Amino acid sequence: MKHLLKTFLFLAAFAGFMTACNNSDDPNNTSGEAKLISFGFYAADNQGVLFQDYVVSDSTSTSWTINLPAEVDKSKLIARFVTTKNDSVTINGVGQVSGVTVNNFTVPVDYYLTDGTNNTRYTITVGKASAYTWSKLSSFTADSAICFTMKVNPVTNTPYILYKEDRATSTDQKAALIKWNGTDWEYVGASAGLSAGRIGSYLDLTFDATGKPYVAYPDYMTTTTAQKATVRFYNGTDWADAGQGITAGAVTYTALSFAPDNSLMLFNVNNAAAGGLAKRELGYSVYNGSAWTTSNTITGRTADMLTYLPVAKLVNGALYVGTFNQVAPSSFSVYKYQNGAWTTIADKMIEAGATNSNLRDFDMDVDKDGNIFIAIADNASDAAVYKPRVKKYTAATQTWSNVGDIINVSLDDIRHFDLAVSPYGIPYLMYRNANQYPVIISLDTDTQQWTSEVVLEQVEADDLWLDFAPNGEAFATFSKTGGSLTTYKYAAPAN
Repeated sequence: MKHLLKTFLFLAAFAGFMTACNNSDDPNNTSGEAKLISFGFYAADNQGVLFQDYVVSDSTSTSWTINLPAEVDKSKLIARFVTTKNDSVTINGVGQVSGVTVNNFTVPVDYYLTDGTNNTRYTITVGKASAYTWSKLSSFTADSAICFTMKVNPVTNTPYILYKEDRATSTDQKAALIKWNGTDWEYVGASAGLSAGRIGSYLDLTFDATGKPYVAYPDYMTTTTAQKATVRFYNGTDWADAGQGITAGAVTYTALSFAPDNSLMLFNVNNAAAGGLAKRELGYSVYNGSAWTTSNTITGRTADMLTYLPVAKLVNGALYVGTFNQVAPSSFSVYKYQNGAWTTIADKMIEAGATNSNLRDFDMDVDKDGNIFIAIADNASDAAVYKPRVKKYTAATQTWSNVGDIINVSLDDIRHFDLAVSPYGIPYLMYRNANQYPVIISLDTDTQQWTSEVVLEQVEADDLWLDFAPNGEAFATFSKTGGSLTTYKYAAPAN
């Protein structure tokens, strides 16, 4: 998505030109004036700094303002620009190359253009864009869900919701996938559901490098043993099997992700001892595109570590797996898979002063720099009450720290939470407040404390999911009484 700050955008005619001199053959430039035609900061030129393109175009003024999000580091930005024919461009006497030269835009910057005869000064000011706000999308009313997961397609920046259909008969409770098309929700494949019949409640969704969706769920209908895992994918016209009844036995909690080598990895908790795995042991299966290997275990994780709520995230060539350990005292563990080997980052970790962590929920996300964020509830601040907290593992120092203060709500009241980290590395937490309303907080980078709650809607909510798109926008989905699904989008306010 491009933010067009002013009109007269001529990028289509000039997108291929990258240098300051001879940037454009403008047939209308008969006056010989030195003129800046377009100017912008592009994500492709500012990787890791910008996640959208921000472009300004003005045919009359020589003072241009371009607004960027407050989180952007303005001290090292690369601009891309187009000028009239044969112009040279300098800043303080230093030649500028479009799409290459780095400058500090914390203060206004003067660009000097000359064609040898005519000279023009353009002042570029980088301002602060309006803060993102939450707005409600059209609700999904065609069906109701018993449980669901929501994730953003990293190729299209749009949310997908995988859910278990709410039906009177359990054998009819199939899996279905919907996506947001920009104006409404639509089914991915047939609306009759993508599974042959009943599925389990713990399902997951991921995408390959092209944006193709893959889904995983405990399968009650098409496997020899009920509740073995099945993985399917949408090939563009229909749903196809990546594997039916993959696991050796019945499974429950599910996490699905691609690995650094592009193989597909499915993590499950054994519902009963099978395939050499103990009951409640975490195992994983690997799909190389033609066959599965199953009943694998993470190096260093023992069979007696009862597992719940695994989470898998592929970030910048590394796969991270976090899980809740239901072994007294309850704790969490985090593992990293890279170059074909597992590394333990956190082993049965529990907050200092806590006697236990609460099983009700657990989540993990990882930023672009490999910093790991964990959401978990414990009784460190009050022996009788479990309260959620967010912890951060800083990859550069290999140390753990608390993010902000503990969230001062009882987990018995809020029940669920979901954690997501923005492309700028800022953690956001979604949970239910004491009124059961869905709320979101984020870390204030100035105070290093949590912001005030943003109440999405004054309605009792359940089953919360939050996820960021690569372009910096986010989506939050929750269910209401009766299983209806509501989604909010976090983006710049409409002009």
